[in-house]
Amino acid sequence: MSVQMAAPVAAMPVSGEVTVFGVFAALMRKKRWIIVPTILAGLAAVGYVLVTPPEYLAEATIIVEPQESPFTRPQGETGQQSIDSQTVASQVQVVKSVDVANIVIDRLKLAERAEFNPELRPANLLTALTSFLGSSSEDEVRKAVLREYFDHLTVYTVSETRVIVVQFWSRGDQLSADATNAIADAYLEVQRDINAKMTSDATGWLEKQIADLRAKVSDAERRVELYRTENGLFTTSGASRGENDAGTTIQSQQLAELSTQLSQARAQRSDAQARARLIREKLDNGQASETREVASSGLIQRLQEERVRLASQIAELSSTYLPAHPRMQELRAQLSNLDRQIRGEVEKIVASLENDAAVAAAREKQIETNIDALKSNVALANESEVQLRALEREAKAQRDLLSTYLARYREAAARNDNELTPADARIISRATVPLEPFFPSKVGIPVMAAVAALVLSTALVMTLELASAYSLTPAAKADAVAPQEQELASRLEPYLDPGMQESEEAVPGAPPEAETMDMGADVAEAAKPAGPIATAMLRAGAALARRGDMGQGEKHPRTEPVMDQSAGSAQSAEHADAPDMQSTAAEHPVIEPAMVVTAVGDPAVMYDTALSHGRKLAGEDAQVILVDTLAGEGLSALLLGEEPDCGYFDLISGRADYSSVMFRDPESAMHIIAPGAGDPEVADDEVAARLMLGALAQAYDAIIIVAPPVYSATLAPIVGEVAVVRPNDIPDDVADELAHMLADVAAGPVSVVGPEYPHHAPDGMAAMV
Repeated sequence: MSVQMAAPVAAMPVSGEVTVFGVFAALMRKKRWIIVPTILAGLAAVGYVLVTPPEYLAEATIIVEPQESPFTRPQGETGQQSIDSQTVASQVQVVKSVDVANIVIDRLKLAERAEFNPELRPANLLTALTSFLGSSSEDEVRKAVLREYFDHLTVYTVSETRVIVVQFWSRGDQLSADATNAIADAYLEVQRDINAKMTSDATGWLEKQIADLRAKVSDAERRVELYRTENGLFTTSGASRGENDAGTTIQSQQLAELSTQLSQARAQRSDAQARARLIREKLDNGQASETREVASSGLIQRLQEERVRLASQIAELSSTYLPAHPRMQELRAQLSNLDRQIRGEVEKIVASLENDAAVAAAREKQIETNIDALKSNVALANESEVQLRALEREAKAQRDLLSTYLARYREAAARNDNELTPADARIISRATVPLEPFFPSKVGIPVMAAVAALVLSTALVMTLELASAYSLTPAAKADAVAPQEQELASRLEPYLDPGMQESEEAVPGAPPEAETMDMGADVAEAAKPAGPIATAMLRAGAALARRGDMGQGEKHPRTEPVMDQSAGSAQSAEHADAPDMQSTAAEHPVIEPAMVVTAVGDPAVMYDTALSHGRKLAGEDAQVILVDTLAGEGLSALLLGEEPDCGYFDLISGRADYSSVMFRDPESAMHIIAPGAGDPEVADDEVAARLMLGALAQAYDAIIIVAPPVYSATLAPIVGEVAVVRPNDIPDDVADELAHMLADVAAGPVSVVGPEYPHHAPDGMAAMV
């Protein structure tokens, strides 16, 4: 099994790091501060819903559009009028107008209901004071009813449509529906009244305009006819030219006819000349028979047939007779005669066409002479027609305006009745009696209140957790004590030695001189406090050592010397100045929450096993810390994302305080102490290790120490359990031999487990399933 690596994260001190696991654990610890307010808020909301009178909301919808049909629409209108958003917004104000409100109040007698008339409500202090000052007038009561009416009314438009929504709420379900429908009906009545009044005003105005226009039209037409007679501008009837053609003067008509005849004569002349020229050209080329005039001549056709017969006869006799034969000469003479006859007939046709062209030219010349003579008369008449047309236009304009006014007057007169005047809107959905009150919501309000209380209480707990976990800056740590250190120091107070406590109060932040002298130079150096936790741990360790002489606690039955005789001699030589401290520490009970995980072979196996075990305990809300003593392996650095500057060896040697070596696991609430950069040889100091683990045991439920076999022999007499991990690639007898060696010095049970820990762990802390 390989070491489980987390994503690279910044290694932050425990005092300043905030993770999802930490926040969730804080919420679970203070769940009563979340559940109780939530339940109370929900119960209060339920009580409010039960005592509040229900209010019912009814709704009707109106669409704004002209209601004219093709049969009732005025003749001048071809379609529906355009209605924009401004028009719809204006109609909303009409619905909310006082005129509509007065109609609804009178129709439903809202002034006689206590819900709308404050005068009819049960007396209270305000109404008593008002009645004492004087009774309300009718106008004041009406204003009060109007205020209540508008408070109950809501009118708005649906976006991007011409639909108006009318909502009205009341404490009576039937009244809410009746009032909503009454508002819609009153709005349509107001619309019809407005349209009817507009129609009536238009009818009166049209009557006056029609009377004036009739006089103007008669005068204009009289002036037109008088001017026509005086200037001889008589016109012909336009019936023969089409009913849409206006009449023209006689001179203009004659000139137009002559122009037509002239065009026809010119066309005839050009046609005759062209055909004569074409036939002559064909005749010269010997192709005269190809023209239509020649081909349609009967005489020429007979002569052509005779010529064909003679040519055929000549062809037959040419095989018998020579060209000089008399018969052959005779036939050729007949053929030549026929050719001359055919040419003569063609010449006659050409001459006939030339004669037609000459006649057309003569006729054309005569027409041109007549046109020139008529132009002078037409020019004089045109000058008079200009003024005549102006008079006719004026008369026609007056006549058309009169016709338009007459048509509109007839339409307006037919709409004088209000019932026949349609409104510019219609109801598309009438209000029905609501089945459930819209306020208060029997489910929504309690749920919303409970959710709001849940969110607020959760936010408050999270805010307090974040505030308590906010790390202080290095400059501020010298003047302030972190909340975690204060809590841990207070938990260690029962184990403090009274004499040591008094000495510390005299010199805060430093160990008492007497205790330091008793502990020896090396132990005193290792016990230099770097903060409240270190000071408390040192004092607790000394107190626990003293209490060993007083019979405090029972010595574990398996507590034995840590090493063999030679190792014990070396340790005694190293701590010759503190024999009492060592003997007292050896007799102190084991630190039950502590556990050593060791292995033979790959260190990553034991580290991964310890990490999985710690995360499992942390997931069960236990306070767990993992102590890594694998110097030079860098396993904790891979987990935390970088190598911490300080760790276990720095802490045990006194060069670092607890707040600077403790880090949080990125994937759980477990804390981690890395090996650090200190001298690994200090790990053999059992006294310093006992002091450190004893202090950690006051703050954590479980202490898991990952140690190689050489350090495990030192820690086995101190901790409550030792687990030897047997990798898959290591023989069983090697792991068992290491377990037997540790069992000789261990204070608690020693078990051999596989990398899928637990394998065959005994009951107790190692029995994790």
